[in-house]
Amino acid sequence: MTDNIKSVLKNTPVILGTAQIINNYGITNNYKRTVNQALDILNVSNRLGIFTYDTSKVYLDAHKTIETFIKKDFEKFCIIEKLNSNDIAIYDKESRPVHWPWLNTYKLNGGTLCLMLHNGIDYLNKACRKNLQNCKEKGLANFIGISVYDPDILNKCLNYGGFDLVQCPVSIADRRFCNTKLLKKINDQNIIINMRSIFLQGLLLKMPQKKISFFNEYKEIFLNYENLFPDYEKKILLAIKSVLEDIKASIVVGVESSSQLKTIDRMLKLKKNKYLMADIIKSRKLWGSLPKQAIDPRKW
Repeated sequence: MTDNIKSVLKNTPVILGTAQIINNYGITNNYKRTVNQALDILNVSNRLGIFTYDTSKVYLDAHKTIETFIKKDFEKFCIIEKLNSNDIAIYDKESRPVHWPWLNTYKLNGGTLCLMLHNGIDYLNKACRKNLQNCKEKGLANFIGISVYDPDILNKCLNYGGFDLVQCPVSIADRRFCNTKLLKKINDQNIIINMRSIFLQGLLLKMPQKKISFFNEYKEIFLNYENLFPDYEKKILLAIKSVLEDIKASIVVGVESSSQLKTIDRMLKLKKNKYLMADIIKSRKLWGSLPKQAIDPRKW
């Protein structure tokens, strides 16, 4: 049964990120959504066949919104719940009803749960690693995973092994994880890959609404990119197809509206052609000159 669930999770094309489902998360996002707008996104996601949600208690009202939407129909959903090392240390049958009451209900009614360390570097700590692994061994989660920002950290975590899923940033501007040896190591351990930040918090699609230290360098690249590809949907298409050309894996996307999610779905389903590949190469060359600090949101 677990292998079947893992196969489904591995072959899920799109995972809905919920950091901005209500909150104004992201450098290009400057407004909050209403509960009804958030529920509309979830409704559309299901119509598109998206049943896996990436969430965390630090994402404003995301838990409450998902719980309201799912109600009692948990069985077909997969939740990737991100926690920090302190959360993992106290996560047990007694603490879950207090700190994660919706997950307690969720597990009682079926469904699939993956507990993920929000910062994979914590997995290098023996106590934290054991705490996370215990969650799976005790039946508190179907799977466990880590979210990483640095290929070197991922490589060290792979030396320990013992996790099922990894999320890493991959985009036109950030191809550090597209390393053949690293990918082979992941595949050899039968670890599922999720690619996040494929739009670089929206910076590959439109100018930021908030201040960034590397704005001048970014602006020059973006305006050149805009000259090459002025169409918004084409930018979405290039962002998606570029990462899938590098790594065959699920993509985690956050959206500002249900219409944006529909556009992502359409672009994902478009067939690749030789002209598209040429445009991807142009895009990679242009965005490859972005400063290093610009590809790590923790440094913004």
